[in-house]
Amino acid sequence: MALSLFYALVIKKPDVDSDDDGDNELQSDEQWLHNHLTEKDLLNPDTLRMLENRKANVPLPPELDFLKTAKEER
Repeated sequence: MALSLFYALVIKKPDVDSDDDGDNELQSDEQWLHNHLTEKDLLNPDTLRMLENRKANVPLPPELDFLKTAKEER
């Protein structure tokens, strides 16, 4: 037991090739899936208006009565 503990803590090297480097730079064959807004973007009234329009067009969740009857029918 002591030998395995010694091996785990001292001898074994951790994985150096980790994908999670914290590096946000893209490779040449990669692209962002979403545009990231900066603080400067949030000060722009046109950008704020666009975000408010997106919020207004989001579908509302179903009513609780509808969910209750759907559960009962199942």
